[in-house]
Amino acid sequence: IHLVESLHLLPSLLCFGLAWNLIGGYTNRVRHPSPWRRCRTMVDYVRILLLGKSSSSDVQIHPGVGAKETEAIDAAWKRRVEDDLDNIKRRRQMKKELKMMAGENIQTEQSSGVQIDPVTAYLEPVLFPVQERLHGFLDILRRFKCVMTWEESSLSFWWTVTLLCLSVALAILPTAWLLHWLLRICVWTFLGPWMTLVDRILPEGSFAFANANEEQRLKYQEARVRNMSNTFGKQSKQARKRREEAEKVRAMKTLMFGDYIAWVNCIRCCL
Repeated sequence: IHLVESLHLLPSLLCFGLAWNLIGGYTNRVRHPSPWRRCRTMVDYVRILLLGKSSSSDVQIHPGVGAKETEAIDAAWKRRVEDDLDNIKRRRQMKKELKMMAGENIQTEQSSGVQIDPVTAYLEPVLFPVQERLHGFLDILRRFKCVMTWEESSLSFWWTVTLLCLSVALAILPTAWLLHWLLRICVWTFLGPWMTLVDRILPEGSFAFANANEEQRLKYQEARVRNMSNTFGKQSKQARKRREEAEKVRAMKTLMFGDYIAWVNCIRCCL
């Protein structure tokens, strides 16, 4: 109700809500029965920030502390994942049986030969590049999950402090007036009739290409291919240099540490 009546507090409450979720993840993390899965406390981080000293060096962990409770939590989570997968398989099987019971397909079934789904065959070359691009997006989600669950406690601490400070600052500052003037500046700068000057300054832009004749389009296409070739040549030179540097580092590490090299993530990104 207060948010509806005071809509200018929306950015402040959003920052406070994210900080509150981080504090909830912090509470669950510090209460974990296994001391190896706990994170530093907020007091410890504040002590490090102000005094440059940590009090966690005096903590002693005895063998087997919280082992049974941790195994129970892991087993419960594993059972939950297995139950969810079983439910998904069961629903899929039920839908398949219902489809067979209905028998609404009146077409002649082909019992021999390899059947290829035309939709899959058509969409595979289109969706596969999208699937490769989703790798980076999923990596961002994993990092976000690690921050929210305080697996990377240092990043979580700084995000919590930053969001709380932003929440207080946005609650004090005239947010509505600032947003109004920011939108006014953006609109009057980038959405005016003078933006036609951009098309004249950049004649090879997409708008100029759309209104060009066939000869201009051919010239534009040739210039575009030439720019792509030049860019690819520069990138290939940089790639070869990076490969040479990597080979040098690999040879040096092999000489110093042995034949096997493994990548170790500095941030835990497992789901």
